[in-house]
Amino acid sequence: MQVIERSEYRDEAGVISLENRIRGTLEHGLSWYGEMRAQEVITERLSRALGDDHTLIRNLPLPGTRSILPLVLVGPRGVQVLFPSTLRGVYRAKGDQWFRFAGGKFKRDRKDPMRRAQTMAERVRQFLHDHDLPVPEVQPVLVFVNPRTHVDTVRPAVRIVPRDALDHFAANLLKGDPVMDDQDVRAVVDLLLNPPAPAPPEAEEGA
Repeated sequence: MQVIERSEYRDEAGVISLENRIRGTLEHGLSWYGEMRAQEVITERLSRALGDDHTLIRNLPLPGTRSILPLVLVGPRGVQVLFPSTLRGVYRAKGDQWFRFAGGKFKRDRKDPMRRAQTMAERVRQFLHDHDLPVPEVQPVLVFVNPRTHVDTVRPAVRIVPRDALDHFAANLLKGDPVMDDQDVRAVVDLLLNPPAPAPPEAEEGA
């Protein structure tokens, strides 16, 4: 699997120095470093199974938005936007609703990682379509890296992958019929990495 890093906080070896850890935390919040470490766990597990026909782009700024996409995986079976989560505890994903177990029962949780994953995937899908790359689907995937996290699922709106199912998730990406050939994969990766500059605004008549 090819890994392409776009974060300014990782050096060429993929290491986050103490200075950059402080900078990143100040800019993105206390959860930022844990999420970056979670990316490393996911990258390592996917790399075991996936070959060079898959490309993983990390920390990709999406043009035209303020979004930084943690992980975008592009391969023969399509495009997946992986959202790594360091949450710990017991949760429930029911349809498009997210609950946290507290006080002996499940309660709606405003910190909804499913919605964030869905939003990121939809922005990628729209970006690709706007640039004449109508990929069949951009799948949102919510990945939990804490082994003590349990998610009870009832037809969740996004794919839920606990840490102990990462190998199974990677293996499934090698099954089924491809939906994109090598040229399609390269086109998607190239567009995400090298988006065209926005067109300048047209001058008004008579100006």
